[in-house]
Amino acid sequence: MGTISSVDDILSLWPDLWERVQPSRAAACAVDLALWDWLANSRSITFAEHLWNEPARRSPVASPWDSQNSTPNWPNSPDFPSLKSNSPAKIRSRSSPYLVVDTNAAWDAPFLAQIAPQLAALDVGFIEQPLPPAADFAPTPLPISADESCVNPEDIDRLPEVFSGFNIKLVARNLRTMTGCMLESSILISADFAIAQRTDYPDLDSDWVSP
Repeated sequence: MGTISSVDDILSLWPDLWERVQPSRAAACAVDLALWDWLANSRSITFAEHLWNEPARRSPVASPWDSQNSTPNWPNSPDFPSLKSNSPAKIRSRSSPYLVVDTNAAWDAPFLAQIAPQLAALDVGFIEQPLPPAADFAPTPLPISADESCVNPEDIDRLPEVFSGFNIKLVARNLRTMTGCMLESSILISADFAIAQRTDYPDLDSDWVSP
């Protein structure tokens, strides 16, 4: 595939890379990240520094927490100034981090209308994907961020009608953006962290909480 000594070298490899791995975007992503990570390490800098050509800023992590199975000191830890939880009242009784509630599309519209004012009273920052993608979203006292409702670039056009932000898809349209993760490895988190340098809310904890 040639010698890799610059970002331009990586970009020039994309047509050949895609020809080899298509239709697997996951495979293309894995090779791309490995090349970016190798190039950054060869220069003794981080992925984020390599991408933006400037020192990386500290990025506060939005970490999931619940009262049943999370490390007890997380709600009070300066390392986790933002928390994602479905138990905001329990957290507010102990601490005051920036709170996000993510229901993974599990609520219905009547329950959202009932619970949103209570969450606003607890100073929750926003709710992530409270309803299934096909549901009709009514205005609430809190901003609503899209996740499952934003899968393809084509979904972006209709988001401003309903949502205040979305889990990052590397595009923007005057909306708040959040860099999210699932069960990513540390190399994927390093790439997410680089993108998080230009987003509003980082949600990048899987390297800590995964088995």
